[in-house]
Amino acid sequence: SVPAVPAVVSSAAAPAEPRTSPNPLGEQLQSSAGWTLHNEGAQVVFGCGSEQAEVVFVADAQGYYEDAQEEPFSGEAGLLFDRIIENGLGLQRSAVYIFSVVKCRPPEAQASESDEVAVLSPFIVRKIDLLRPVIVVALGDSVAQALLQRNEGIAQLRGKTHSFKDAALIPTYHPVHLLRAPGDKRKVFE
Repeated sequence: SVPAVPAVVSSAAAPAEPRTSPNPLGEQLQSSAGWTLHNEGAQVVFGCGSEQAEVVFVADAQGYYEDAQEEPFSGEAGLLFDRIIENGLGLQRSAVYIFSVVKCRPPEAQASESDEVAVLSPFIVRKIDLLRPVIVVALGDSVAQALLQRNEGIAQLRGKTHSFKDAALIPTYHPVHLLRAPGDKRKVFE
């Protein structure tokens, strides 16, 4: 059954037991067969925010600003992301955890390949296991499809709460998509 989504998420709630830091996966991830995008000059960005967060956002890959600032959701997409979580959820960026599946910027800003996301899926699942959130928000097609093991696009998957391990999984549009298709912004709050 699908877990109920809490009406109010409290970032101050203490976990039942201590959580393990999600960054120990870094060395294992870098040595994996799926680490195909690491190239000279690309910054490895593992994630940011509170490792005690009840809400975790998962995106596909880093962009130019994330590479330059070494933080997920930087630049214009980051500003939009901050407005969405502050106005829609009443949360500050510091109260959530954010990470991308592909940890460095794809060459020539290409979209992450679905096979790269598939190869890295065990790391996504393991990182979510370590963070133990109440809610996982999958941003965009490739992440939602990988976590749900489904082929539908984000337009079909969004708007529903799915079950993922012990968390509620909510697929929605990636902020970069919302910058390109502003008419979809209102759908994020539906």
